[in-house]
Amino acid sequence: MAPKGLDVRPTPDRVREALFNILGPGVEDARVLDLYCGTGALAVEALSRGAATGILVDRADASVAAARENLERAGVADRATVVKQAVERYVEGRATNPSDLVFLDPPYAASLNSLAAVVDRLVKGGFLHAGATVVLERSTEGEEPDALGSLPVVDVRRYGSTRLLFARLEREGD
Repeated sequence: MAPKGLDVRPTPDRVREALFNILGPGVEDARVLDLYCGTGALAVEALSRGAATGILVDRADASVAAARENLERAGVADRATVVKQAVERYVEGRATNPSDLVFLDPPYAASLNSLAAVVDRLVKGGFLHAGATVVLERSTEGEEPDALGSLPVVDVRRYGSTRLLFARLEREGD
């Protein structure tokens, strides 16, 4: 289910399939954080592929309702929490349970500076385990950064008009 209107841009099926093929077995038992979750498709897919838990965050009522319904339909709602809050506000806090995998699927109009600030808050707020992967979905238009805030971009993939950037919080000794 996707809410009506132009504010939600679900990740196309072929991009989602490619993404999860890249992530491979790293999804199993992962703690997932889905920021700007929209329909929750990325978290639902991760949970369906064996992720341990998911936290989905979005500020829009319609997105939160869609995410909850999609979690229920997929039979994974018991392992997920949906938070209705602006992502920028959510990451102001401190994490109680760091994530292994973070999806950022903001509106394409979101500036790279604002997204870098979100990623830096994830790092500083303890939202990421060492070795965590952050995946940012963007349009192929515009600049392609070498880093997302303090995290280096380690891979970039393009699928039509969609670009996936992968950043990683290195483990000590890496």
